[in-house]
Amino acid sequence: MNSDSLLSNTGLLFDEFKLDVVFCKPKIMPLKSMTLIKLERLQKQIEEKLKMTENQDHENHSSNGPMDPNRKLNVDIWKASED
Repeated sequence: MNSDSLLSNTGLLFDEFKLDVVFCKPKIMPLKSMTLIKLERLQKQIEEKLKMTENQDHENHSSNGPMDPNRKLNVDIWKASED
């Protein structure tokens, strides 16, 4: 802007200026979302509980005598794919 004083005789006064580009800092995005982190933590807790119950069952069966060989212990665990 000029340091000269601008006077308007017609009532209209315009000042032209050039717009400059302003760059902002880049924002860092997390690799995993908070929801995914919570789901993974919950899945680990469930797996730990399952292992604990399996160990307790194994200890109970071993203390009660030999296990029935025809009995099968099937556990279905869903795991999220790790990409």
